[in-house]
Amino acid sequence: MNILGPILIVCLLSLVILSTYEFYTTLFPYMLIYAGGIWAYFQSILIAWIVFNILFNYFMSIFIGPGFTYNFPGIEKCSKCEVSKPHRAHHCSICNKCVLKMDHHCPWINTCVGLKNHRYFVLFLTYTWFGCMCFVGNSAVFYEDFSLDPLYWFCFLMLAVMSLALLFFAGWHWFLVYRGLTTIELLDSQVCAKPRDVGRNLEIVFGTKSFFKALMPRYTMLPCDGFFWAENYSEI
Repeated sequence: MNILGPILIVCLLSLVILSTYEFYTTLFPYMLIYAGGIWAYFQSILIAWIVFNILFNYFMSIFIGPGFTYNFPGIEKCSKCEVSKPHRAHHCSICNKCVLKMDHHCPWINTCVGLKNHRYFVLFLTYTWFGCMCFVGNSAVFYEDFSLDPLYWFCFLMLAVMSLALLFFAGWHWFLVYRGLTTIELLDSQVCAKPRDVGRNLEIVFGTKSFFKALMPRYTMLPCDGFFWAENYSEI
């Protein structure tokens, strides 16, 4: 996994860069001629905004990290890493650390998805899906014109497949945000979550109750540190 992670990061960034290049050098000129300047420039601005959000949230997912536990008096220690293991934390056998509000270990970011980077990961999946749909949707109109361009068709096919996969993964994580749970907690038959407020669940993940602000590229403090959960933030 330690070898696979960096390889997947390079592959994903290469696909983003290549697809963006193909859009602006191959598809955009056709759109100017056959779809009109207003639509073409609107799509070019939209793609630029989406690519910026993809890269911003992707790098934040990697460099912010999930948030790892540390020793704190009075909190039971993990039997594997011998570090304090607070409520909702789990030990990752790949990172060999306990992760705060752990969801899963993701090879695409070469680290875990947890308390501190869950929002960036969700937005990365969301904006990548939007980007795939914009590229594939606009390309489908001019598919005959690109039939002899193997590089463009490679991007088209890859993004078409990714759009289907991301529809599931992004939908799954938005469902988790809605429920206020992680994948581990949802699949644990012993975990029972009480009904929660959707705005509060957004705040736990995104640091705001506003859906519009949650979608914006920004950094903000979360209302909880993953060690000590206020009663209204922990009902599991």
